Amino acid sequence: MAYLIIIFSFLAVFFGILANPTTVTTEERNFIERTKLIRSVGFRDREIDRLHAMIAREVKEIKSYNDKKYIFETARYYYYEPEDEKKYFFTDKDGTYLEIDLGFGTTFADYPNSSLYKVKAFIYTSDDGQALKKIILQYKRANDINGIYVKEVRRIINPSPNFPGPPKLEGEKVDGLRKVQEDSVVDAGIDADDNNDISIEYYTSHDENAVWSDEPAILNTTPKLTYKLNDPERLLPIVVQREIMNKYKKELHRLRNKLEQEKNSIELSFKAYTKKLLPVD
Repeated sequence: MAYLIIIFSFLAVFFGILANPTTVTTEERNFIERTKLIRSVGFRDREIDRLHAMIAREVKEIKSYNDKKYIFETARYYYYEPEDEKKYFFTDKDGTYLEIDLGFGTTFADYPNSSLYKVKAFIYTSDDGQALKKIILQYKRANDINGIYVKEVRRIINPSPNFPGPPKLEGEKVDGLRKVQEDSVVDAGIDADDNNDISIEYYTSHDENAVWSDEPAILNTTPKLTYKLNDPERLLPIVVQREIMNKYKKELHRLRNKLEQEKNSIELSFKAYTKKLLPVD
């Protein structure tokens, strides 16, 4: 009986091999060609370029309010008791950057396990505040599996968040103001940024313990895994590359909205506290 089982198993494997197709299908060939094309031109995306431009504009305005001490004066004089000034900008060896929280809480992404997470962005600007030098999106996560705590940090780093331009504006101005529907649109004659230099870093407490503390933009440890988005020497799977770009774009939308909210809050507070200048009977 044992011999019969072995023989049947061998025959099943043998005929299974013969049954496998010896050439790629048209669908597989098309997928391979599309993948080669995408990687050859880079992960260009006009929407990402526009988001970079919008983020640069919001950061520039927040920096202007900060330099004019609007944020300090609001914290000092608007409330009945002085409050601590909210810090937006910090400096390290790589330059000046704006730090902003993008959310924290509990995630069930790997259900049934739950994790605590915190998302933060670090936006480096040029000295004159006109351009972006680098964007770091940081994801911290800590989970508890059967009493074993695993702390992780993942980072998406764009060392050149370009927005090729100058931007072309749709529509026209009315009384010197932009129309509501007008937005920054990159000129079609200018190449989009290929985003090939975006890198991904991974840190884990399996190697070091101090990766969950609330550290500044430059971490006091080295990443355990590092990949470039489109490095021909160490290519990531195309599915992973797409997911990284989709995640990056999604977070840029969140970042832009968050910066706009912060800017609007600063402006409203400024208008409110300046009323203290008015005489009161």
